[in-house]
Amino acid sequence: MRILTTIFLILILTSCKEDRKNNLYNINVIEHDTIYKRTKTHLDSKYKLIGKNDNPKEILLSENTSQIIQGKFGFGMVEANKPQNKAFIFQTDYKIKINSLPKLSNPNLFSLVNEFEESTSENNLKSVLIESDDDALTNTKAYKLTFAFIKNQNDTIGFQNTYQLVINNRFTSINYLNESIENFIEMEKEFEGLALRIK
Repeated sequence: MRILTTIFLILILTSCKEDRKNNLYNINVIEHDTIYKRTKTHLDSKYKLIGKNDNPKEILLSENTSQIIQGKFGFGMVEANKPQNKAFIFQTDYKIKINSLPKLSNPNLFSLVNEFEESTSENNLKSVLIESDDDALTNTKAYKLTFAFIKNQNDTIGFQNTYQLVINNRFTSINYLNESIENFIEMEKEFEGLALRIK
């Protein structure tokens, strides 16, 4: 993930309205509660954008999600016909020191397996940490956690990729839940492309 794109993504705490026919979105880009840019952008027709002023329950199906992730829902993207494929940003309101990301003594606390279960109607999935990267991004301190969601002890049916970083002195997490690595790569490109188009 490019750091410039990441920084810009964090600023897009959007309110948006959709032209469903063309999957065109009117977006208000907000920083510190002030709209500093209004723009329109097109999104791949398979995805739906959920803004800060929309109902977060359109994308976040488990009540546990907002209890696990620090901060408030910023915005997200969900695959319309497969709600298990989604990406969303949370950001704190309070300021913290630039390099004060917490050491991840127990990364499993950040697993969103309940969210993935709600999106798939699966039960009793096991969450397994498969990657922990303390230097996930260049030019800024960031952690990346990758979990696999496993059914019946051997069938992997989903993944979580979470980036944790500090932007504008605020703790931020960018979370991807996807049924496959290919879905994750595709959605990450669309997410970054959205930021570049708005820029």
